[in-house]
Amino acid sequence: MIYAHLWHLINVKCAYVSSINFNFVVMKKEFGKWLMDIAKYITTAILLTSAFGEIRENKLIVLICSAVAIVATLGWGLYLIREKK
Repeated sequence: MIYAHLWHLINVKCAYVSSINFNFVVMKKEFGKWLMDIAKYITTAILLTSAFGEIRENKLIVLICSAVAIVATLGWGLYLIREKK
C-alpha cells in the first residue's frame, strides 16, 4: 500500500526523476529529520542533567562538547532537508 502511494507520487509530482533517485531524496530528508531529533534529545539530556545537578566535574568540557554535538547534528539535519530549486 505504501509502495503504491510512493509510486503514485513519483508519477504525479516527480515524473522526470527516476525511482532510485526519488528514494534517495526521501531517505535523505528522513535522515535529516532524524538528526534534528538527535539534536533535540541531546539538548534535553543536557538541560535535565544540569537542572538536577548531576554534572559536577568537568562541567565546562561537557557543555562545550554537547554544544558542538548539538550544532553539528542540527546543522547536518537542516542541510539534508533543505529544498533545492
